[in-house]
Amino acid sequence: MARKETSEQRNYYKPFRCVAGYVLSLSVIMYALQGASSGIAVMVTFVFPNPFIQEFLTSALLYGCIILSYYLGYMIFFRKYVDRFYRFEPVRNKDILPLIPLCIGTFFFVLACWQLWGLVVDFSSASEDSLSLMSILYACVGAPIMEELVFRCWIRKLMKPYGCWCYVLISALSFGLFHGTVEQSVPAIFIGLAFGLIAWHYNSIIPTVLLHVANNTLSTLESFFTFEISETLVYLIAAIFLIILFILFFRKIRWKELGKPFRLIPHSISYIVFIVFYVVIIVVQVILQNYLSDLF
Repeated sequence: MARKETSEQRNYYKPFRCVAGYVLSLSVIMYALQGASSGIAVMVTFVFPNPFIQEFLTSALLYGCIILSYYLGYMIFFRKYVDRFYRFEPVRNKDILPLIPLCIGTFFFVLACWQLWGLVVDFSSASEDSLSLMSILYACVGAPIMEELVFRCWIRKLMKPYGCWCYVLISALSFGLFHGTVEQSVPAIFIGLAFGLIAWHYNSIIPTVLLHVANNTLSTLESFFTFEISETLVYLIAAIFLIILFILFFRKIRWKELGKPFRLIPHSISYIVFIVFYVVIIVVQVILQNYLSDLF
């Protein structure tokens, strides 16, 4: 007979269920809102004949509902463990100066992740949505702030009793899979690892918010302008950044805790379901893009 899970075990794995439940719920809401965006646009069209106002209001309603869903998810899954919806812990004055080269190195590390994954995945097959004023504001400001609150603030506080590596790996894996596409998920996991270590080290999400805003802003600008940066330079600076990051955290790394997340995840059915859900979505997308596109 299978052993029943005790109340102590349920409480021990509850943070994993909270993370899985929050990210899954948020993704379902986002997919539903994106599916309903055409309906929202039709309703706005009947009231406002001006095309600019139609596009602005449709985008404002869509992204406003997405931000509201972040808050509702916090109230349901995180409020018991995190005392405030937002709290930007300040960076200590003595840490500001070393933060500048660390941010520059992180930026080039992000570029290197995208370039390396671009050798494996064809980004030209990714769908490109039309850019509006509200979509640009959400991509460059709203999404970075909300995602950093979720993956580097709330999850960090939720996973703090389990140690640094449990938080870093769980937040990075959740952050990567949350993007839900083969083009974005893998680079986002590695970027999440770097962001997670920085947030843990500084006990603040201000550095990662700034990095996230810079990354998304430059990605958006690429839709209008062409940037040419030497790949060799990108890889060189990224390698230097990794060395500095390793030295910075070398004394604080508890090597025995590296395997802890991999021992805990198999015991959390909800988090396994969470992983399987996103893997299935990504696999289906790959099949549709590479095998069924020729049929239509």
